[in-house]
Amino acid sequence: KDFPRAVASFEKAGELDPSLYGPYNNIGNIYFTIGNRPKAIEYYKKSLARKPDQVDAHINLGIAYYYDGKLKEASDEFKAVLRIDPRNEKAIVMYKKMVE
Repeated sequence: KDFPRAVASFEKAGELDPSLYGPYNNIGNIYFTIGNRPKAIEYYKKSLARKPDQVDAHINLGIAYYYDGKLKEASDEFKAVLRIDPRNEKAIVMYKKMVE
């Protein structure tokens, strides 16, 4: 649970290899876990900037938007997942929440 150290390590990994996108998604998860959704959203977007078709970052971003009350943005992220993976159960469940 040494979150600052974990963030620093993931940042360094992203700097050392610009092709990596996972470290930024992981940093987003850390910020989401500690309740800093704005920073989580920032890092999910950084991850998606490096690899736009990754399902995990779209789902994580959608969930962060959902908890922030940004339902349009959340819905857009879940729709993006379903374009990539039409059978993704998490996206289906969350998208249904958006339209109910």
